Amino acid sequence: MNEESRIIAGDLFLTLVGRDADSVAKAVLALGAVPEDVDKILLQRDIELLQEKYYTTSLDRISLKVAIGDLMEVIFKYRVRILPEFIMLAKSLMTLEGVIQELAPGLNIVSMAEPFARKLVSERYKKGSA
Repeated sequence: MNEESRIIAGDLFLTLVGRDADSVAKAVLALGAVPEDVDKILLQRDIELLQEKYYTTSLDRISLKVAIGDLMEVIFKYRVRILPEFIMLAKSLMTLEGVIQELAPGLNIVSMAEPFARKLVSERYKKGSA
């Protein structure tokens, strides 16, 4: 995965966790090609509905597999063509979460990934200001 893709993935994760539907919609649109006829207002509304589902849930109780599945449903509904590396990343994270649940049920991959995502985004801003 190239640096730009890593940054987009980090942005998406942080905006999902931060519950910023407008930024999530922008990150989703940055993931791939979006048909011109897509209603971006409806896309943002569906993302807001998705975020409401997780709003009251603490990070350590969120299933990455379910959250990614929910996000993919929205992405496919609006026919966003995602780059293959994002599909592979999603599948890998879902598999990793399953393995972690088997080996160490108390660990939560979402909580573990947040600092990494923050670091990716911070690196982008450092490079942008340099």
